[in-house]
Amino acid sequence: MPTIIESITQAEAKGAELKKQAAARAKEITDDAEARRGKTIKEAHDAGRAMIQRAKDEAEKQGAALAAELTARVDALIRRSSGGTQELPPGTISQPPFLLNTRNRTLEKNGQRIKLTQVEYSIMRMFMENPGKALSREEILDLVWGRDYFGELKIVDVNVRRLRLKIEDNATNPTYITTVWGFGYKWGF
Repeated sequence: MPTIIESITQAEAKGAELKKQAAARAKEITDDAEARRGKTIKEAHDAGRAMIQRAKDEAEKQGAALAAELTARVDALIRRSSGGTQELPPGTISQPPFLLNTRNRTLEKNGQRIKLTQVEYSIMRMFMENPGKALSREEILDLVWGRDYFGELKIVDVNVRRLRLKIEDNATNPTYITTVWGFGYKWGF
């Protein structure tokens, strides 16, 4: 019969062996679970990425449709708020019914081109750039002919009269270029 010390030693050895076996089995179970979980996580990750990509694709499609709809709505609001007028191209001045193109130096009234001399064009541009402002004959002379011009002030009246004949519906009762008696002229109604 074994002694108590031997029995304790054997029991400790058997316990240590059992402990090793339990640790080994736990490691096997853990490794297997991790292997399964790793595969499951990878599959879930791939499925998640695919789902995210589909969501992105759908969002892009919907985003493009929403952007087009939003643009159309904004354009409609701008048209309604501006009375349907479109933005003018650069180099144009609009004073309805006139449209002055400063790039090719032309004037249109209700879409019909009006032929102007260079002086008439300069007078028209000066008036359209200063709507409603009364300009003295001296100012007009300086702006159109330049400060170095030495001639009669009456040249302003002559050229304004010629311009009125071309642009006014009734040159004897002008509505676009009006006379400011004793001073000069004004563009506007």
